[in-house]
Amino acid sequence: MLSIFELLNSPNGQLWYHHIAGASQIIQFRGPKRFSSDFDIALLLSLGYPICAECLLNNKSCFLDDPTWIQVIKNAIDDREILTDRSPLGIRLLTLMLGAEIST
Repeated sequence: MLSIFELLNSPNGQLWYHHIAGASQIIQFRGPKRFSSDFDIALLLSLGYPICAECLLNNKSCFLDDPTWIQVIKNAIDDREILTDRSPLGIRLLTLMLGAEIST
């Protein structure tokens, strides 16, 4: 929420990535094994795209491209969902951003 506020409220819109970087570190420190509940998965997937963008802006590698994290993301697929973060298409898009190939 803070990153969205900063994106909309700051004059140049560049402060948002500080909040994303902090959220990214918290997720990374928790580790992939802690992302099993629906709430945890929703949190991870909602921040997946901003985390990728923050890594691109700072020219650094993204921890989500690790095979263990890719497996967590892959396990989040819900075939009942259409055009959401958990739909096969949404998961495919996120994994393509991460440079990972998975079969959905």
